[in-house]
Amino acid sequence: MLRWFLHQHSLQKNIRIYEKKSDILNHFVFLESGKRSKEYEQFMQNVFSFKANGKNKHDDAPDSLAMASNMYQEILIPTVEVFDRPF
Repeated sequence: MLRWFLHQHSLQKNIRIYEKKSDILNHFVFLESGKRSKEYEQFMQNVFSFKANGKNKHDDAPDSLAMASNMYQEILIPTVEVFDRPF
């Protein structure tokens, strides 16, 4: 049961990352290679080494970008609430 849950979680994460790929490429700006800290460079390596099909040892970096993209879209999409006139 735990194996199934972990597989489903990994599958959902891969789908989330894949669905946000174009948003990340079109709306995010990254530092060029010579201007990155060691941690930043490792983060970017994890992003660039992500495979849509197959197992990914380090998928937290691309997943964090996918979640940031979701948050970004929630801010940009205005919500409207319809209510009855009080008078």
